[in-house]
Amino acid sequence: MKKHCMFCDVLCESVNDLELHLENHHGDEHVMKQNRDQQQEKLKQQHENKSAVKVEKFCGDCDKIVNNIRSHVRSEEHRSTVRKNLDSDIKIVKSAFNKNILSYEIQNNKDILYPIDFLNASKELIIKTLKNELNGKTLIKFNMELQGLYVKPNNEKDGPSTSKELTIENIFNHISKTTLLTLGDDLEEVVFNHCVEIIAKSEEFQERGSNWALEKLLKLDINVLRANLTRGSHYIPTPKSLSNKKGACLNIKNYDDFCFKWCMVVALGETAYGDPSITSSYNVDIHQDVIILQSGISLNFEQLNFPLGLKYIKKFEMNNPEISVNVFGYENKSVVGPYYLTKETKSNHINLILLHNEENFHYILVMDMSCLMRSQFTSHKEKGYFCFGCLQCFHDENKCMTHKKQCGKVVCALPNKKKPY
Repeated sequence: MKKHCMFCDVLCESVNDLELHLENHHGDEHVMKQNRDQQQEKLKQQHENKSAVKVEKFCGDCDKIVNNIRSHVRSEEHRSTVRKNLDSDIKIVKSAFNKNILSYEIQNNKDILYPIDFLNASKELIIKTLKNELNGKTLIKFNMELQGLYVKPNNEKDGPSTSKELTIENIFNHISKTTLLTLGDDLEEVVFNHCVEIIAKSEEFQERGSNWALEKLLKLDINVLRANLTRGSHYIPTPKSLSNKKGACLNIKNYDDFCFKWCMVVALGETAYGDPSITSSYNVDIHQDVIILQSGISLNFEQLNFPLGLKYIKKFEMNNPEISVNVFGYENKSVVGPYYLTKETKSNHINLILLHNEENFHYILVMDMSCLMRSQFTSHKEKGYFCFGCLQCFHDENKCMTHKKQCGKVVCALPNKKKPY
């Protein structure tokens, strides 16, 4: 079977002829590629092994070893140990992760019975808390958790009983989905969505036919993850709703800390000798501080630490004056952000998406912005032109350019739903 050379595209008659050709004409390159392939496979194996190992953690606040640190920091035992009063209405609980996970507790001191009324009364405090947490950061992750005391008849009790024995009590929590909150988000709208979700879950719980009835609302927790969420690192699979947009993005399967570097290499035209999503298809040494591409473009990564945080992209642009970068997020099947917006679009401009899961963040390369975002705005198939600052879509390129000169980086939308407060 004939084989193509991966370096010069020469056609060889057999595998043996190909090996002889590689040894005679590409000796050093071939050895380097084999070493890179072996190193990449080793990193992949280490990454998979690390993910599979279950490790016990030590909670410094409680001075004990726990099996599941994530569950432990949410337990009442941990919270009671580290609870601090902020004022009469709210308490703060710090976690064992160097204060990177915080839970704010809003107490129901006024004994408000209905969730919609309690959320309404807590609205300003919720917004103030999230605004303070977001101060000085690009983004945070948070959710809200409503805790209530529920009762139901004790049908198993026979004979004379006190009023307390006639009922069973239990505490249940209604938790909203964890979401990203960025500087450009409408805080009232974000809080509204979490409130709607919590109210729906509390109503659904009582309508299941379990006979549980709400006796008293205890508190509302605002759980904030404020660790460094903005560093792109190991490979994360592309969400199905994003992978269905053929040609919109390229997700490079790296098992090192250099997903940002790989995106820059691919975006600026490095030839792939194989699957473009596989790092071993590229003839580059990704560990170098300066990488010279086949196109002659030099990428300068000096004085940058990897995985690369969003706030250091500005330093990368300073190292590479002819390159500009924007970074967006992807939430609820839509492009959001920007998380990072370049001050000036250069001749070599690159758009990235920052994916995330519970443990990791990962940069992927946007290949076609129109293909990626068009369906968010219209069902038409023609090309769209986008303002990267506010993510508005235009069908006319001249109108888009005019808008960009005046853009305030914020989209204002009229309210279209009745809020619960």
